[in-house]
Amino acid sequence: MLRAIRNFLNKRKTAQCNILSSENGVRFIKDGSQGGGFAWNMVKRIVTYKDDLMTVDLICLEFETEDGLVYLAHDEAPGFEQLCTNMNKKFPAVDSNWLLKVIHPAFAKNFTVLYDKAA
Repeated sequence: MLRAIRNFLNKRKTAQCNILSSENGVRFIKDGSQGGGFAWNMVKRIVTYKDDLMTVDLICLEFETEDGLVYLAHDEAPGFEQLCTNMNKKFPAVDSNWLLKVIHPAFAKNFTVLYDKAA
């Protein structure tokens, strides 16, 4: 039980990362320092899922880039909504209802591949 609480608190700390997205790409800013980012044209794969944090679900997006890096964004991070808006513009093949599909049912992982360049 103590481990579950620690995991919950550790995950909650990640909400301090700000997401800055534009038509060119995405940047992550944590504690005033740039924590990396990617250009939209470098995205190889996008997946979404939920993490069960006991009392709430955390909606996550993972962006895998051509250089093998994976960037994680979640719905509690400032800038997540703008990220989703820009992602939907850059990847029109992504189902526009992906967020509703990952939200329901509650507390289920609902892992979904939104985009795969190889497909």
